[in-house]
Amino acid sequence: MGYSVKIKNSKIIPKESDIVRQICKYLQAKGEFFWRHNNVGVFSKKANAYLKPRYGIKGVPDIFWIKQKMFCAIEVKSESGKVSGDQENFRFQWESRGGKYLVVRSLLELINQKYISEVKVVAV
Repeated sequence: MGYSVKIKNSKIIPKESDIVRQICKYLQAKGEFFWRHNNVGVFSKKANAYLKPRYGIKGVPDIFWIKQKMFCAIEVKSESGKVSGDQENFRFQWESRGGKYLVVRSLLELINQKYISEVKVVAV
C-alpha cells in the first residue's frame, strides 16, 4: 500500500491517513497494545448512507494505546490540520478522567515526545 501526499510550495505533506498507518505499524512492530478507531459508520444500502453507531461519541481520536496502565488517546493531524470542537470536548472528557490525549503530526513527533513517559498512571 503506497502513501499519498500533497505537495505545497515544493514541500511534501503526508495525509493524515498515512501518518495514522505509520504510527500503527510502529506500535505493532514494538508489540504495543493499541487499536485504530475508525470513525466512519456502517454503510446501509437501504438508507444509501453511512449510519452512525447508536452510542458513538463525536470527536473520538484515531488511535487508543494502553501502555503499563497508561491510557493514551492519539489524534493525528496533518501539518495544516486543526483539532475540531468535538475533538477538544473529547480531549477534556478524556483528560478529566485521568487519560493522556496526544495530538501528533508525524510518527517522529510521537517517538520524540517526552510526554510518553509522563502519561498518568491510572487504576485498571
